[in-house]
Amino acid sequence: MLGVVAHEITNCPVATALDRVVSYVGLRTGKPLQARRQAPSAGATWRTWTHREGFVVTDYDIEARKAGHPAGRAVGGGGLIAAAAGFLVFYLATAFLPNLASSPLPLPDDPTEQARAWYAENGLAAALTGVAQFLSVVCLGVFVVGLVAVSRTAGQRSAARAARPWGLAAVALMVLSSVLGWVLTAVAADASLGTVSALRTANFITGGTAHVVALGIFVLLASRIPGFGKGVRVFAYVAAVPALVSLVSLVWFNGSVFILLGRLLCMIWIVVAAVSVSRRLSRDARG
Repeated sequence: MLGVVAHEITNCPVATALDRVVSYVGLRTGKPLQARRQAPSAGATWRTWTHREGFVVTDYDIEARKAGHPAGRAVGGGGLIAAAAGFLVFYLATAFLPNLASSPLPLPDDPTEQARAWYAENGLAAALTGVAQFLSVVCLGVFVVGLVAVSRTAGQRSAARAARPWGLAAVALMVLSSVLGWVLTAVAADASLGTVSALRTANFITGGTAHVVALGIFVLLASRIPGFGKGVRVFAYVAAVPALVSLVSLVWFNGSVFILLGRLLCMIWIVVAAVSVSRRLSRDARG
Protein backbone atom coordinates (compact mmCIF):
# COMPACT_ATOMS: atom_id res chain seq x y z
CA MET A 1 0.00 0.00 0.00
CA LEU A 2 2.76 2.45 0.91
CA GLY A 3 4.45 1.64 -2.40
CA VAL A 4 1.31 2.61 -4.31
CA VAL A 5 1.02 5.83 -2.31
CA ALA A 6 4.67 6.66 -3.01
CA HIS A 7 4.23 6.09 -6.74
CA GLU A 8 1.14 8.29 -6.93
CA ILE A 9 2.69 11.08 -4.89
CA THR A 10 5.68 11.32 -7.23
CA ASN A 11 3.36 12.41 -10.04
CA CYS A 12 1.03 14.60 -8.00
CA PRO A 13 0.86 18.43 -7.98
CA VAL A 14 2.53 18.48 -4.56
CA ALA A 15 5.73 17.05 -6.05
CA THR A 16 5.63 19.68 -8.78
CA ALA A 17 5.11 22.42 -6.20
CA LEU A 18 8.06 21.20 -4.14
CA ASP A 19 10.19 21.17 -7.26
CA ARG A 20 9.29 24.83 -7.77
CA VAL A 21 10.21 25.57 -4.17
CA VAL A 22 13.58 23.97 -4.79
CA SER A 23 13.99 26.13 -7.87
CA TYR A 24 13.16 29.21 -5.82
CA VAL A 25 15.68 28.57 -3.04
CA GLY A 26 18.47 28.00 -5.53
CA LEU A 27 18.94 24.24 -5.55
CA ARG A 28 17.82 24.12 -9.13
CA THR A 29 17.29 26.51 -12.00
CA GLY A 30 15.07 26.44 -15.03
CA LYS A 31 17.26 28.80 -17.03
CA PRO A 32 18.45 27.53 -20.41
CA LEU A 33 21.83 25.95 -20.85
CA GLN A 34 24.19 28.89 -21.00
CA ALA A 35 27.22 30.24 -19.20
CA ARG A 36 27.14 33.43 -17.21
CA ARG A 37 29.91 35.27 -15.43
CA GLN A 38 29.93 37.11 -12.13
CA ALA A 39 32.73 38.71 -10.14
CA PRO A 40 33.09 37.16 -6.66
CA SER A 41 35.84 39.64 -5.82
CA ALA A 42 38.13 42.12 -7.48
CA GLY A 43 40.18 40.61 -10.29
CA ALA A 44 38.37 37.27 -10.23
CA THR A 45 35.41 35.87 -12.10
CA TRP A 46 33.45 32.67 -11.93
CA ARG A 47 31.23 30.87 -14.35
CA THR A 48 27.98 29.12 -13.72
CA TRP A 49 26.20 26.85 -16.13
CA THR A 50 23.09 24.72 -16.00
CA HIS A 51 23.28 21.04 -16.84
CA ARG A 52 20.63 19.61 -19.15
CA GLU A 53 19.16 17.71 -16.17
CA GLY A 54 18.58 20.97 -14.33
CA PHE A 55 21.24 21.09 -11.63
CA VAL A 56 23.68 23.97 -11.38
CA VAL A 57 27.45 23.72 -11.56
CA THR A 58 29.59 26.62 -10.42
CA ASP A 59 33.35 26.96 -10.62
CA TYR A 60 35.93 29.71 -10.78
CA ASP A 61 37.43 30.12 -14.20
CA ILE A 62 41.07 29.86 -15.11
CA GLU A 63 41.71 33.55 -14.54
CA ALA A 64 40.39 33.31 -10.98
CA ARG A 65 42.59 30.33 -10.25
CA LYS A 66 45.64 32.16 -11.60
CA ALA A 67 44.74 35.16 -9.47
CA GLY A 68 44.99 32.95 -6.40
CA HIS A 69 41.35 33.08 -5.33
CA PRO A 70 39.85 30.01 -3.62
CA ALA A 71 37.86 27.65 -5.76
CA GLY A 72 34.14 28.10 -6.25
CA ARG A 73 31.35 26.21 -4.62
CA ALA A 74 28.48 24.21 -6.01
CA VAL A 75 25.10 25.82 -5.76
CA GLY A 76 22.64 23.80 -3.70
CA GLY A 77 24.66 22.34 -0.84
CA GLY A 78 23.71 25.10 1.58
CA GLY A 79 20.08 24.79 0.58
CA LEU A 80 20.10 21.07 1.33
CA ILE A 81 21.60 21.69 4.76
CA ALA A 82 19.01 24.39 5.52
CA ALA A 83 16.16 22.07 4.45
CA ALA A 84 17.51 19.16 6.53
CA ALA A 85 17.98 21.40 9.57
CA GLY A 86 14.48 22.82 9.17
CA PHE A 87 13.04 19.31 9.06
CA LEU A 88 14.67 18.53 12.40
CA VAL A 89 14.20 21.87 14.18
CA PHE A 90 10.52 22.36 13.31
CA TYR A 91 9.74 18.83 14.46
CA LEU A 92 11.63 19.29 17.73
CA ALA A 93 9.45 22.35 18.33
CA THR A 94 6.44 20.04 18.62
CA ALA A 95 7.91 18.71 21.86
CA PHE A 96 7.59 22.15 23.47
CA LEU A 97 4.33 23.44 22.01
CA PRO A 98 2.14 21.19 24.22
CA ASN A 99 3.55 23.21 27.15
CA LEU A 100 1.11 25.91 26.05
CA ALA A 101 -1.70 23.57 27.03
CA SER A 102 -3.36 23.34 30.42
CA SER A 103 -2.38 19.68 30.76
CA PRO A 104 -0.13 17.09 29.07
CA LEU A 105 -1.25 15.74 25.69
CA PRO A 106 -3.06 12.41 26.21
CA LEU A 107 -1.30 9.34 24.86
CA PRO A 108 -2.95 7.38 22.04
CA ASP A 109 -4.00 4.63 24.46
CA ASP A 110 -5.55 7.03 26.99
CA PRO A 111 -9.37 7.15 27.27
CA THR A 112 -11.11 8.88 24.38
CA GLU A 113 -13.03 11.12 26.79
CA GLN A 114 -9.73 12.50 28.05
CA ALA A 115 -8.49 13.15 24.52
CA ARG A 116 -11.71 14.93 23.53
CA ALA A 117 -11.54 17.19 26.56
CA TRP A 118 -7.87 18.03 25.89
CA TYR A 119 -8.43 18.99 22.24
CA ALA A 120 -11.53 21.01 23.13
CA GLU A 121 -9.68 22.98 25.83
CA ASN A 122 -6.29 23.37 24.14
CA GLY A 123 -7.04 24.30 20.56
CA LEU A 124 -4.09 26.72 20.22
CA ALA A 125 -1.47 24.22 21.36
CA ALA A 126 -2.95 21.51 19.09
CA ALA A 127 -3.15 23.82 16.08
CA LEU A 128 0.42 25.11 16.51
CA THR A 129 1.69 21.55 16.84
CA GLY A 130 0.11 20.75 13.48
CA VAL A 131 1.69 23.86 11.93
CA ALA A 132 5.14 22.88 13.20
CA GLN A 133 4.71 19.35 11.81
CA PHE A 134 3.58 20.78 8.48
CA LEU A 135 6.56 23.16 8.21
CA SER A 136 8.88 20.33 9.20
CA VAL A 137 7.84 18.09 6.32
CA VAL A 138 7.82 20.98 3.85
CA CYS A 139 11.54 21.19 4.61
CA LEU A 140 11.78 17.41 4.15
CA GLY A 141 10.10 17.74 0.76
CA VAL A 142 12.61 20.39 -0.32
CA PHE A 143 15.43 18.07 0.74
CA VAL A 144 13.94 15.08 -1.11
CA VAL A 145 13.46 16.97 -4.37
CA GLY A 146 16.73 18.85 -3.96
CA LEU A 147 18.66 15.61 -3.56
CA VAL A 148 17.65 14.73 -7.12
CA ALA A 149 18.29 18.25 -8.38
CA VAL A 150 21.93 18.35 -7.25
CA SER A 151 22.79 14.86 -8.53
CA ARG A 152 25.69 14.99 -10.97
CA THR A 153 25.97 11.53 -12.50
CA ALA A 154 23.47 9.13 -14.03
CA GLY A 155 23.99 6.75 -11.10
CA GLN A 156 23.32 9.47 -8.55
CA ARG A 157 20.19 10.64 -10.36
CA SER A 158 18.86 7.10 -10.67
CA ALA A 159 19.35 6.33 -6.97
CA ALA A 160 17.94 9.70 -5.86
CA ARG A 161 14.87 9.21 -8.05
CA ALA A 162 14.32 5.72 -6.62
CA ALA A 163 14.29 7.19 -3.11
CA ARG A 164 12.17 10.24 -3.96
CA PRO A 165 8.69 8.57 -3.96
CA TRP A 166 9.21 7.32 -0.41
CA GLY A 167 10.39 10.71 0.78
CA LEU A 168 7.36 12.40 -0.75
CA ALA A 169 5.12 9.71 0.75
CA ALA A 170 6.55 10.56 4.17
CA VAL A 171 5.78 14.23 3.48
CA ALA A 172 2.20 13.53 2.38
CA LEU A 173 1.47 11.29 5.37
CA MET A 174 2.61 13.91 7.87
CA VAL A 175 0.63 16.62 6.06
CA LEU A 176 -2.43 14.37 6.32
CA SER A 177 -1.73 13.87 10.01
CA SER A 178 -1.55 17.64 10.53
CA VAL A 179 -4.85 18.14 8.71
CA LEU A 180 -6.50 15.41 10.80
CA GLY A 181 -5.18 17.09 13.94
CA TRP A 182 -6.66 20.43 12.89
CA VAL A 183 -10.00 18.79 12.11
CA LEU A 184 -9.99 17.04 15.48
CA THR A 185 -9.26 20.34 17.19
CA ALA A 186 -12.14 22.03 15.37
CA VAL A 187 -14.78 19.38 16.10
CA ALA A 188 -13.65 17.91 19.42
CA ALA A 189 -16.06 19.88 21.60
CA ASP A 190 -19.17 18.63 19.79
CA ALA A 191 -18.03 15.37 18.16
CA SER A 192 -19.03 11.94 19.36
CA LEU A 193 -16.52 9.71 21.09
CA GLY A 194 -16.47 7.46 18.02
CA THR A 195 -15.54 10.36 15.75
CA VAL A 196 -12.83 11.58 18.11
CA SER A 197 -11.42 8.06 18.41
CA ALA A 198 -11.33 7.58 14.63
CA LEU A 199 -9.67 10.95 14.00
CA ARG A 200 -7.13 10.43 16.77
CA THR A 201 -6.23 6.94 15.55
CA ALA A 202 -5.82 8.12 11.95
CA ASN A 203 -3.77 11.10 13.17
CA PHE A 204 -1.47 8.81 15.14
CA ILE A 205 -0.97 6.26 12.36
CA THR A 206 -0.38 8.72 9.49
CA GLY A 207 1.97 10.96 11.44
CA GLY A 208 3.55 8.13 13.39
CA THR A 209 3.95 4.61 12.07
CA ALA A 210 3.19 5.18 8.38
CA HIS A 211 5.28 8.37 8.16
CA VAL A 212 8.26 6.83 9.94
CA VAL A 213 8.19 3.64 7.86
CA ALA A 214 8.16 5.67 4.63
CA LEU A 215 10.94 7.88 6.02
CA GLY A 216 13.03 4.82 6.90
CA ILE A 217 12.69 3.38 3.40
CA PHE A 218 13.62 6.76 1.91
CA VAL A 219 16.76 6.92 4.05
CA LEU A 220 17.71 3.37 3.14
CA LEU A 221 17.33 4.01 -0.60
CA ALA A 222 18.90 7.47 -0.51
CA SER A 223 22.00 6.07 1.19
CA ARG A 224 22.68 4.11 -2.00
CA ILE A 225 23.36 7.30 -3.95
CA PRO A 226 26.95 7.04 -5.21
CA GLY A 227 29.27 9.37 -3.34
CA PHE A 228 28.20 8.64 0.21
CA GLY A 229 30.91 7.15 2.41
CA LYS A 230 30.69 3.88 4.27
CA GLY A 231 29.86 5.61 7.54
CA VAL A 232 26.83 7.37 6.04
CA ARG A 233 25.60 4.11 4.50
CA VAL A 234 25.98 2.16 7.74
CA PHE A 235 24.22 4.90 9.70
CA ALA A 236 21.32 4.67 7.22
CA TYR A 237 20.78 1.04 8.20
CA VAL A 238 21.00 1.94 11.89
CA ALA A 239 18.29 4.58 11.34
CA ALA A 240 16.08 2.51 9.03
CA VAL A 241 15.86 -0.62 11.20
CA PRO A 242 13.92 0.93 14.12
CA ALA A 243 11.85 2.94 11.63
CA LEU A 244 10.69 -0.27 9.97
CA VAL A 245 10.33 -2.12 13.26
CA SER A 246 7.91 0.62 14.36
CA LEU A 247 5.25 -1.32 12.42
CA VAL A 248 4.83 -3.42 15.58
CA SER A 249 3.19 -0.37 17.20
CA LEU A 250 0.08 -1.16 15.15
CA VAL A 251 -0.50 -4.26 17.28
CA TRP A 252 1.54 -3.48 20.40
CA PHE A 253 1.36 0.08 21.74
CA ASN A 254 4.66 -0.10 23.62
CA GLY A 255 6.29 -0.63 20.23
CA SER A 256 5.68 3.08 19.61
CA VAL A 257 9.10 3.70 21.18
CA PHE A 258 10.50 2.60 17.82
CA ILE A 259 8.52 5.38 16.14
CA LEU A 260 10.38 8.03 18.14
CA LEU A 261 13.75 6.29 17.82
CA GLY A 262 13.40 5.67 14.09
CA ARG A 263 12.13 9.18 13.43
CA LEU A 264 14.98 10.92 15.25
CA LEU A 265 17.68 8.70 13.76
CA CYS A 266 16.32 9.24 10.24
CA MET A 267 16.21 13.00 10.83
CA ILE A 268 19.82 13.01 12.02
CA TRP A 269 20.82 10.90 9.01
CA ILE A 270 19.22 13.44 6.68
CA VAL A 271 21.22 16.26 8.28
CA VAL A 272 24.42 14.19 7.98
CA ALA A 273 23.59 13.36 4.36
CA ALA A 274 22.98 17.03 3.53
CA VAL A 275 26.38 17.98 4.96
CA SER A 276 28.03 15.12 3.07
CA VAL A 277 26.44 16.14 -0.24
CA SER A 278 27.38 19.79 0.33
CA ARG A 279 31.01 18.87 0.98
CA ARG A 280 31.07 16.65 -2.09
CA LEU A 281 29.68 19.42 -4.27
CA SER A 282 32.33 21.81 -2.95
CA ARG A 283 35.09 19.31 -3.71
CA ASP A 284 33.73 18.77 -7.21
CA ALA A 285 33.60 22.51 -7.79
CA ARG A 286 37.26 22.84 -6.83
CA GLY A 287 38.02 20.23 -9.46
